[in-house]
Amino acid sequence: MESPIVVLQSEHKLLRQVIATTQRLQQVADDEVYHAGMQQILSFFRNFTELYHHPKEELIHNYLVASSRLSVSSEQMETIGYGREDLDQLMADMVDAHMFYDVASLRRLTGRYIAELSLQMENEELLVLKEAETLLTHDESEMIAREFLLQDNRDRLMQGILNNYYKFSSQFV
Repeated sequence: MESPIVVLQSEHKLLRQVIATTQRLQQVADDEVYHAGMQQILSFFRNFTELYHHPKEELIHNYLVASSRLSVSSEQMETIGYGREDLDQLMADMVDAHMFYDVASLRRLTGRYIAELSLQMENEELLVLKEAETLLTHDESEMIAREFLLQDNRDRLMQGILNNYYKFSSQFV
């Protein structure tokens, strides 16, 4: 069974690929093409990041905080938490801008979103995952990995979301 830390690192790698695709899409001058492409990007971020990836991160956070073994300060944890709230608000604003075809706002908000998401992943890896790797016992790691599998099995649509992203992103290679 794959370590939960390795799973999250793999998901961060995928998210970095999506961010790179989004950055390339941000350079597309044609507003129609950009708007259509952002539909795919928004769908991916809303479904993968918010519904699939973040709950896994929160599972590890909550487990380590509950066991009082995480040496990350409360200020650092608040930074991570506030960053997630910022991402949620940015995503809502992006969806609104997309829906109202406000391409200028959508481009600006998307730039902020991918910058914030990149920072969140960096903080997560430096502050939580690195420490979790040494703090979790083999049994704890296995237990969390099983919970990840349960979450993955509950969300059968995720493979379709990933397949749609891969098909879409090939246009921006």
